[in-house]
Amino acid sequence: MCTSFRPLENSLSDEQLVARIGSGEYELFYLLIKRYQPLLKSMALSMSTRDDEVEDLMQEGNIALFSAVRSYKSQKASFSTYAATCVKNAMIDVLRREGSKRKIPEGMVSPIDEVEPQDNNTPEKIFFDNEDYRILTDSINIELSLLERKVLSAYLSGCSYSEIAKALSVSVKSVDNSLTRIKAKLKSRY
Repeated sequence: MCTSFRPLENSLSDEQLVARIGSGEYELFYLLIKRYQPLLKSMALSMSTRDDEVEDLMQEGNIALFSAVRSYKSQKASFSTYAATCVKNAMIDVLRREGSKRKIPEGMVSPIDEVEPQDNNTPEKIFFDNEDYRILTDSINIELSLLERKVLSAYLSGCSYSEIAKALSVSVKSVDNSLTRIKAKLKSRY
C-alpha cells in the first residue's frame, strides 16, 4: 500500500491509474478524483448557477467517475474522454430528474390535508374482494398442511423464522422449506 501519493501524482497516466485501481489499489482513486475535480466543477458550473445544485452535480460527477473507472475498456477511447462523457451524462440525468419535478403545475399541487380520499368501495368491488378472500382462505385450508398453515399464520403475524421455529418446535430450515412450499402452492393457484 502506498503511503505517499506525491511521487505517483504526475508519473501515472489516467489509464495506468485506472488499471491499478481495477487491480485493487483503491486508495489511488483519490488521485483520480483530485485530477478530475477541475473538470467536474467546470461542468457543474456550466450547467447550473445555484450553489446547492452545483454541489449535487459534483457529487453525482464523483459517483459517475467511480463508475467510469469500473466500466472503462481501454481499447474504446482514452479514459479522459470516456470519463468526461460519463460525468456529463450523469449530471444531465440529475438535471432532467430535477426539472421534471419542477414542471408540476402549481394548480395541481395541494397540501395533503386538503385532499379528499376517494371512496372506491363500490358494492361490486366489496363483493368481489370478499369472494377473492373466501377463495384464498379455502385454498389455504385445502392446499396447505397443518404445519404450513401454522407457519403461514405466524409469518403473516410478523414473526421471524427463528421465532416460528421455536414456537412450533421445528428447525429454522423447516420453517424456510414450509414457506417455500406455501409460496409455490399459492402461486400455482393464482
